[in-house]
Amino acid sequence: MLAVLAAAVLAVGAAPTASAAPPDVGDHCYNGLLNNTTTNINGVAIRCMADNDVGYVWVVDNGQPDQSPWVADQIAWAACQKQGYSDSECRMILDGGDAA
Repeated sequence: MLAVLAAAVLAVGAAPTASAAPPDVGDHCYNGLLNNTTTNINGVAIRCMADNDVGYVWVVDNGQPDQSPWVADQIAWAACQKQGYSDSECRMILDGGDAA
């Protein structure tokens, strides 16, 4: 039994780990990340905000105040609808899924 456990641990430890690249300015984010901040690959501080044209998107964090979640959702919903997505597709996109 210990040999099986040891083999499993070795197999998991040997598996390559995928490292996701950090988001960048203009990349889409979703409502669960609203107001979160991080840094892009160049060390620039960025924040997930709602945008009138694209929905939720990473922008340069210049110290802007947090957006209200309700207002941000309204902005992102209108932007999604403007892009021609259906209600169900917008809900999936804004909640972090993929409409494609």
